[in-house]
Order: sequence, then structure tokens, then C-alpha cells
Amino acid sequence: MFRLIIWLCCLAFCLGHSGRLYAQAQDVLLRIGDVEVSREEFLFQYRKAAEISSRSGIPLESLEDYLERYINFKSKVVEALAEGRDTLESFQKEFQQYKKELAGPFMQDRQSLDQLVMEA
Repeated sequence: MFRLIIWLCCLAFCLGHSGRLYAQAQDVLLRIGDVEVSREEFLFQYRKAAEISSRSGIPLESLEDYLERYINFKSKVVEALAEGRDTLESFQKEFQQYKKELAGPFMQDRQSLDQLVMEA
């Protein structure tokens, strides 16, 4: 009887633990090398871009297009870090271009920008 209780407790522990591992694996949207990007991280970035886009009146690209560009950006960053290219001038220029593209919707709202300048 005692062995049965111990066995059931071990089984319950293993099932509970594997459920947590499964839930954690579900949270990972993509892996690029050793870098994991969670679904929440990506959705946070997309929602932030969507909010700025709606305020500025500039249409936001589709979720699929945004994801493709996000993956390209993250892939280049991970690759550059792994190869030590993140300090090269050519990479820095390309990195700045990506930042500009991603920041585009945030910087297009001229009226808000003018208002911020006036407040400063």
C-alpha cells in the first residue's frame, strides 16, 4: 500500500512537472540560435507599433509581414553577436537602418512630435 502511494505521488509530480515544461515550451514563439523570443515579447512589440500606427494614421503592416521583418532583424543581430560583427561599422549602419524602419511609425506623427518639443 505504501509503495502504491509513493508511486502515485511520483506519477502526479511527473505529470505536473511535464505540464509546466509543456506550457513553457508553448510560450516560445521562435528560437534563433540560442535566443528564444516569447510570444508575449513579440506581441508586446507588435501592439506597441499598432498603437503608434493608429495614433499617427499610418497603416501598420500585417502581423505576418511584421513577424517576417522581426525575425530578419533578430536573426541578423544574433548572427552578428555570435561572430563578433556587432562592433563593425558596416553592421552598425545596417542596425541603424533597421532601427529607423522599425521606428518609422513612431516618428511619423509630426503633430505629437512638435507637441513634445514644445513641452520640453
